[in-house]
Amino acid sequence: QQKYGWWSAFWIQSPIIGATLDPAESGTEVDIMECFNESEIAAHNAFTGGYGLDMKHKCVGGVKDIDKTEFHRFGLLWDESGYTY
Repeated sequence: QQKYGWWSAFWIQSPIIGATLDPAESGTEVDIMECFNESEIAAHNAFTGGYGLDMKHKCVGGVKDIDKTEFHRFGLLWDESGYTY
């Protein structure tokens, strides 16, 4: 993203997140890449419990000083051992 105010994002999300407090039953939101500010990738995140008072959040990393003139690839490996960004 190269314009002020743009918000780029790449994520996966359960359509029923927050329907229960059990993420095994109602899923999560997993942020693979989000960019709020020019040249800064926000932390990779995982959310469970919906978006209200029951929300739980885990921040698992991020990247600063991205060269916006270059092409970048983002991805997520999701297997039985967990998530790898």
